[in-house]
Amino acid sequence: MNKINFLALFLVFLLSISFTNALYVQITTNSTYSNSYNSNSKSITAIVNELNSGNDVARQTSFSIWTNELGLNFPITNIGDLNQNQYISTPVVSNVSGQLIAGTWPFAIITSYSDQNGVIYSSVTPNLITIGQETQNLISIKSQPISIIENSQNNLAVNVYNLENSSKNILVTLVLPLELSSNNSSIVSKNISLGPKQFQTINFVVDSNSAVAPSSYVVGIYAQTYENGIEKTELSKTIINIIKSPPYFLYYSVSTLGLVILVIIGYFVYNKIGNKNGK
Repeated sequence: MNKINFLALFLVFLLSISFTNALYVQITTNSTYSNSYNSNSKSITAIVNELNSGNDVARQTSFSIWTNELGLNFPITNIGDLNQNQYISTPVVSNVSGQLIAGTWPFAIITSYSDQNGVIYSSVTPNLITIGQETQNLISIKSQPISIIENSQNNLAVNVYNLENSSKNILVTLVLPLELSSNNSSIVSKNISLGPKQFQTINFVVDSNSAVAPSSYVVGIYAQTYENGIEKTELSKTIINIIKSPPYFLYYSVSTLGLVILVIIGYFVYNKIGNKNGK
């Protein structure tokens, strides 16, 4: 075989191993519910829609719904394996034992599944649910995306603004995927009081725990106030990136460079052997 052809084939073989796309799962979740619910409703039905747009099966897929202290108790729902490009729409019902407080409330879907190696992953889909008339909360919450090194922690700063002309007692809640935690929990709350037009930054220390790099997680941040028998909730979302140390792109570049060096060494060894055989 021609030496140049051998080198080219060897290089293509190694790089094909290096750049092969790994199997992955990518689940998109959304939900719908009726707008006709009020304080006297005896049950609430939500439709949860799950789509796996990855190239691998999401195994043992299940989801739960968190509504904080609204008084709903949706069951944990198992939907089994979710194949690639498969879409499932699942109705879930929560009975209401007492009277619901009117207003806007948190509504977060936590989906979990495992991959082909049995590694468990999860995702959070933050949303809101309205009981009775929709309310407006003049509380603003903002947070910038952060990165956390594997098996480490970082601080998530949340800026809370009271845009009203009166003081407010605010419950700020961070909803994380199951792989992450803050204060040993995936759902953690802090109470603050803000005067008129006042601003405050609160901090959540987030641990990466079992999260695998590189990965990115959507997290939900809720600010709730209760006034005159009405619940008001503001929702913000941000991204938490889990990264390797050293950075993954540097590790990958060094690995690829190592393969190229091996190819060059292999070429010269082959060339030397060929020259000896040709004598």
